[in-house]
Amino acid sequence: MRVLHLEDSADDCALIEHFLAEAWPDCEVVRVENRADYESALARGGFDVILSDFALPGFDGLTALQIARSRCPDKPYLFISGTIGEERAIDALKHGAADYVLKDRPSRLVPAIRRALAVVEEGEKRRLAEAQLREQAILLDKARDAIIATDLELKISYWNPSAEKLYGWPSTLVLGRPLGELGLHSNPARLRKALGELLAAGEWRGDFQLQTRDGAIVQVETTWSLVYDREGQPRSLLLIDTDVTEKRKYQSQLLHAERLDSIGMLAGGVAHDLNNVLAPIMMATELLRDKLTDPHDRRLVETIYLGAGHGAALVRQLVAFAHGSEGERTLVALPALLADVRVILRSGLPKTIKLTTAAVEPLRPIRGDGTQIKQVLLNLCLNARDAMPTGGEITIRAEEVGVSEALARSQPGLAPGDFVRVAVRDTGTGIPPGILGKIFDPFFTTKGLGKGTGLGLSMVLGIVKSHGGFLTVESRPGQGTTFLLYFPAAEAA
Repeated sequence: MRVLHLEDSADDCALIEHFLAEAWPDCEVVRVENRADYESALARGGFDVILSDFALPGFDGLTALQIARSRCPDKPYLFISGTIGEERAIDALKHGAADYVLKDRPSRLVPAIRRALAVVEEGEKRRLAEAQLREQAILLDKARDAIIATDLELKISYWNPSAEKLYGWPSTLVLGRPLGELGLHSNPARLRKALGELLAAGEWRGDFQLQTRDGAIVQVETTWSLVYDREGQPRSLLLIDTDVTEKRKYQSQLLHAERLDSIGMLAGGVAHDLNNVLAPIMMATELLRDKLTDPHDRRLVETIYLGAGHGAALVRQLVAFAHGSEGERTLVALPALLADVRVILRSGLPKTIKLTTAAVEPLRPIRGDGTQIKQVLLNLCLNARDAMPTGGEITIRAEEVGVSEALARSQPGLAPGDFVRVAVRDTGTGIPPGILGKIFDPFFTTKGLGKGTGLGLSMVLGIVKSHGGFLTVESRPGQGTTFLLYFPAAEAA
């Protein structure tokens, strides 16, 4: 230990050195007598303790204390004086002195120095701990996971910025509030069960579907841990939530894609079997059509023939999909195509739904796959049917329009020109604004389990784009929906 001793009496200094050597045999004492030497010694540093007389020739102890506080505030400063007096001693303690010892009681010196050094050591530990806490807080604030700390009653004591971003609640509104008041957990029973397992095991891992402040649903993987005090008693909870909403969405899409891949592998065999089924139906109906004279019977047979023909075309499309190829592109006349769609839908729509088709002449054909375009219209009409459980009206209208530069700019890579627009309108329940932007996402569906794959509208969009066109959708809840399909107009053959 090194001690700086400000003392003008060599005898007094020798006495102090004796007491210090008994407690610390390797103690080094540097004595200075005046202000200049004192300030030089402070500048060199390396001292653990500063001892000072109170009364010095041309210099006083309080001034020396102030100099030491400004240059080395962490070093303990003790007065050793025979003339300090009670009032001045109190004043010295107020200005930062660690203690004072009277020269006629030198035995108090070593214990006073030990106490002063212990206070310094404790302060250093506290500052180190505070620095570590600040560093940890910075790391927690920068973490991508939502990190939440609560007491055992789930009152929130810490809420990092990622929790604010994920759940939409700023920390200023949640600190001190019970976690349950935020409405994150829609299943309180499962929350209580998880909390019980945590208290029993000390840690719990699982996943939750949680609701954000704006009502959105997020999927999180969470880890809950008990934090214990020094006596080993649980004191608080630490919750770390990882947002896996997109991850689960991609996993679901991958499963669907794997199923579709399996369907593609089986498509060849399925197509062969279906052709075997459809071929005799088409041949038989063609023979019957020539033999029947009753108009009603002929219409029934014609409907069967058209349905079987549509099925055969779907088989060809399935094979093309399985082999990764596109169907044959020919000139497609919309009036005839709409007539076929009307015949097919006649038996697929309830009597409470009125179907109207119209083709505004003059109307140029489009170049594409007629079966795919029929599939697009059938899909939209069947969706419209599901949106009108109590009945309504579906209108399909085809007309030739010009696409302006302004409209073309809204569709990447599209050039203005002449297009054939097919409008599919219904008077159904409409699409809520919150999901209107998601309807073309693959596997997105609002239908119940087993009632829809969520592929219909994504395939509609893909078919329209593969024909060089685009589509728009307009919908208001309770006022129906309109899909506008645009196909480049082709020159008639």
